[in-house]
Amino acid sequence: MKRILFILAALLTLAGCEKKPVPGKDIPYDRVAVLYSIARNNLSEDLENDIKELCDVKNGAYVPEYGCDKALIVVVHTPYSYYSYDKPTLPVMMNIYRDKSGSVVRDTVFSMSGTSFLTDSNVMRTFFNKVRELFPADHYGAILSSHGSGWLPGPYYSNGKMTTKSFGQEIQGEDQYLMDIQDLPDGLPFKLDYLLFDACLMGNVETVYELRQCADKIGVSATEVLSDGFNYLRLGRKLLGGDQASPEGVCKDFFEQYDIKTGRDKSACIALVKTSELPGLAEVCGRLFRDYSTEIQELDPLSVQRFFRYSGKEELLHHGWFYDLEDIIRVAGATEQELSELGSAIESCIIYKANTPEFMMSHDGYNWHGFTFEHFCGLGMSIPQFPSDEMRDWYRTLAWNQATGLVK
Repeated sequence: MKRILFILAALLTLAGCEKKPVPGKDIPYDRVAVLYSIARNNLSEDLENDIKELCDVKNGAYVPEYGCDKALIVVVHTPYSYYSYDKPTLPVMMNIYRDKSGSVVRDTVFSMSGTSFLTDSNVMRTFFNKVRELFPADHYGAILSSHGSGWLPGPYYSNGKMTTKSFGQEIQGEDQYLMDIQDLPDGLPFKLDYLLFDACLMGNVETVYELRQCADKIGVSATEVLSDGFNYLRLGRKLLGGDQASPEGVCKDFFEQYDIKTGRDKSACIALVKTSELPGLAEVCGRLFRDYSTEIQELDPLSVQRFFRYSGKEELLHHGWFYDLEDIIRVAGATEQELSELGSAIESCIIYKANTPEFMMSHDGYNWHGFTFEHFCGLGMSIPQFPSDEMRDWYRTLAWNQATGLVK
């Protein structure tokens, strides 16, 4: 599983070296797709396999030819060996293309020092600026792959310590580095056509709203993501192979990859969000939050569609922040007319959504503490019942809360 891990972050030293990419043709490029793979953690083998699939032209993967106006870029940081994090390694940027013989080339065109981590927004910005410098294009998109937990500061994931880190994880010795969701926009120096998260629990409206200015379209899962992640064998073709990029096609491929499976592996949900419509959703929700503030505060969480696995009260207290946005308002008592207005606002935001009937239910004799999908509007939200003033104060700083006034 792309599990959720939270510890500490540190200031990082930037250093770099580069060589020019193999020139394909006169610039600019038409499209550039960037896979930003934060793999210096227990997902390293899975994420390495993702890159192998991305390059597997013998089994149908699309890799741009030498000389064409498309570029497939991978930025990745891996450990020296699986589950061995003591030895520093370099985060690198590779230009992946097929040479004149048809062989796939992974050409390292830029790297940074072993003291640099991809979870540092300064490092992320350096890499994306280098992408734009070496591969100037009309259109850019990105896939961010690692651990994830949306906006959640996660005091209970780190022995009670308040840590505001919610995407990515990189391990160096005894230290771990993660990214604050509010810092992520600083790591993206230009607006993308699409931003797709191959990571757990990034589908809450709080997270997507925080990132609304980063990309025209954002693809997210409201639940955990099983370790296979996206369908990387088909990803390059959907983003670079046609007349235009199809992030919707990537989301469909992701869903269909799991929907054909059986048992607990038939578990997935995904949504592609049109960010320009999010302010309209915030306006509608703001009115509803004012009218149903008390009811939302007093909701029984077990009466609302959840998107997390749950085995008992303790887990509910520690992990219970991922619920269906529309269902929260429904259970709070909104009228049919109000729900219709909310549904229209949500529908305007959702380009594509899909879910399997259930998520990690027990089919093999082991209790996975899963759930069925009775409701899935495409976006999750947290029920604002906070165990501490510290967590409430953190939530107040989120752009979604400032736009809607959910927590005073």
